[in-house]
Parts: sequence; C-alpha cells; structure tokens
Amino acid sequence: MSDSSPAKRSSSRTRKAVARFDPISKNAYAKMQRDEEAAAKVYEPGENDTPLGSIDEIVKAISKHGSNDEVLILLHRALYGRDGKATTRKAGIRKWFGTQEEAEKERLIRSLNSSKWTTALLGEVCTILCLDKSGVKSTVIDRVASMLLHPVPDHEDKKLPVTKTPKKKKKATKKRKKKVKKAGPKRTPSSYFLWLAAEGRAAAKAEHPEASVTEISRFAGALWRELSDEEKQPYVDEAAELKAAAASKAPAAKSRKRKASATPSAPKSKKSAKSRLKDAKELLDEGLIEQEEY
Repeated sequence: MSDSSPAKRSSSRTRKAVARFDPISKNAYAKMQRDEEAAAKVYEPGENDTPLGSIDEIVKAISKHGSNDEVLILLHRALYGRDGKATTRKAGIRKWFGTQEEAEKERLIRSLNSSKWTTALLGEVCTILCLDKSGVKSTVIDRVASMLLHPVPDHEDKKLPVTKTPKKKKKATKKRKKKVKKAGPKRTPSSYFLWLAAEGRAAAKAEHPEASVTEISRFAGALWRELSDEEKQPYVDEAAELKAAAASKAPAAKSRKRKASATPSAPKSKKSAKSRLKDAKELLDEGLIEQEEY
C-alpha cells in the first residue's frame, strides 16, 4: 500500500473584510453627548414669552397640515435644527416660544435662507403664522424670522383680514321684442300655390312616395314648369280673382298711402328772430300791420 495524504476540503465561504474598531476620542464622545442633551432639552417659556400654541389662529393653521408635509418638516428644522419625529413634530412647533441666544438666532436665519425654502413654501409658512406673504423673498424671510424669534399674538406684520371683493353685477341683457305682424289683409296665394294645393303635391308624392317634404316641393316645382300655359291658365285666373277681391276690401288704406307718398309735406323754413323782426318792420312801414301787432 502506498502512503496517501488526506485530501484537503475546499470551503465555499468567502472571507469578508471587517472594519477595524476605532474607539472615538473623549472629546468627540463629549461633543456627541452635548448634542444629544441639546436636542432633548425642553425649554420652559418665561413670563413674557408666547408659545405658538397659545395663538388660536396658528394652532388651527397647523392642524390643517399633515405631520409629514414639507413645510412642517422645514419649519421644525429651522426651529430646533432637526426634522424631528412625525409623532411629535406638530407639538414641537406649538411649544416654540422664540429664542434670545445669538447662536440660535443665527442658526434659524441661516436655515430660512437655505435653497430648500422656495417662494411657495415661504408663502405656506406665512399662512401658518398669520403673516402677510407679499413682497420679495428676502422681505418675507425677515418677516418670518422676526415672528419666530419673538412670537406675539398681534404681530406688526400680521396678515390683514381678507376683504371679499364685491361680485360684479351682470349687465341686464335687453330682451328682443317679438315682431308684431302688421294688421291688414294677407297676401293672396299665387297660381303656383293654388295648383300645388289642388293637385301638384299629390302628383309629386305619387311619383316619389319615399321622398321627404323638401324633395316633394322640389319635384312639384319641376312638374309645374313642365305644364303648358293652357294647363296653368285656370290657376292664373283664380289667383287674379282672389287678388282683386282682397284689393276691394281695403281701398281706403291704399288711397291714404298713395296720398301720403304723392304729396309730401314741405319742410318748414326756420327764420331767425332778427329776420322776422326785419320783415315785421317792413310791413309796418307799408301800413299793412298796426303798431300793436308789431
């Protein structure tokens, strides 16, 4: 038997690089503790301090927003330097009553001047704090910072009450008057319409039973044009008789119209007072009128 060494087992596990433990220095640990204490520190308002939660209008405005709304996250970050938890974010904003520390003032103003505060978000924060949101961006930021550094119920830049603009009255549209038909004799039917009522419509419908009303009128017109003068003569005579009968019923109205058109009233000439006085003086000199009439 030949000596054989046992085969080495190959492992499929791969070694991972482990980061070397590097203990922090005492100064870094102390700074971490100070930051945690400052974050967890609860300030108590003084006698002259006014928390935002004591102003009813601000409380109502905050309640209209969700805890995860961007405007509340940025506002909490500006006040406390951190985003805060969603469950306590609104409460933290309501507890804020301003600050007198220079470091806190600088941090708050620096946070408001960051690029994340867009014009729209600044407008929303002005609505929450009941401030006027008009003006350029720098003016709005100064107004918000002034309110947050020292909240007061009646701030000098407080939003003015909204005045409802009166609604414009609609102009009354004139109703169109219906045209009243003039009283008088109706126009007598022509020979074509007499033929159409007597036999024309029935003849056109017999030839084209599926035609519409407008098509029947068109076909009837074609049939009327095909008739000879002898066939049209009875309807022409009937139309002339009807016209003469209608004219005999109202001769006075026609005569009045003719007289009015034949003899138009002459326009009256307007003389000035000076010319009338001159004419009267000439008549007085000729003895045609007396002194009293003059």
